[in-house]
Order: sequence, then structure tokens, then C-alpha cells
Amino acid sequence: MAPSTRKVIRAWARTYDPALAVEAGARVEVTHEDDQWPGWWWCIDAGGQGGWLPADLISPAQPGRSVILRAMDTRELTVIAGECVRAYQSERGWTMCENDLGARGWVPDEALAPPPSRAGAGTD
Repeated sequence: MAPSTRKVIRAWARTYDPALAVEAGARVEVTHEDDQWPGWWWCIDAGGQGGWLPADLISPAQPGRSVILRAMDTRELTVIAGECVRAYQSERGWTMCENDLGARGWVPDEALAPPPSRAGAGTD
């Protein structure tokens, strides 16, 4: 699916750095679920690096040892109000975005204008 263009309506600064990048099959320690964004779990890899991962990416999605089901980079993207970004996939209230400089990362949906409507979608 081609990316859509989304306008940033509220500035967002990444909340942690470095980000956690995991591959499918990796093992992580799951510690707790996020209170603000349910369905996101704090996970720590074998090297001690932590990051938030969506529940559908880890098995089982509960505290303890879990396995990663598909690769993901948890890098967040710092954005400023008024800029436009390319939006790719969405996961539980966050969208993977790319800015005009080619930097990619996750941005909370609440910082983005709603996606453009698909007028006429599903009609003949």
C-alpha cells in the first residue's frame, strides 16, 4: 500500500533513544504494559536495550520471556506542528512516518491530522 500524506497537528519529541530493533524469533523480557497506550509492552532484549512493542508482535504478550513474531524498529520520529509526513503502517494508536529528510519513526496518531477520507471508496 502506498503511503498517505498526513499533517502534523501537534509537535512530538521522541521519548527514548536509542530505540529497540528486534528480529523475528528473537527473545525478549516483557516487563509491563503501557498505561497511556494499552497493547504496548516494554520489552528488553538480550543486550539490555528496551523499547515499546505492540502486543501482536510478541508471544506471549504478558510479563516474562517472550518471542518476537516479526521484525520491528521502535524508533520514534520527532515532528513539529505544521509539517507533512508520509504515513505508512499503523499500530495501536501509532503510525510509522517519514519526513522530508527521509528520517523514519513512529508518531502517535494524536499528533497527526486524520487520514484523508476515501470518498467513493467501496461504491460503484
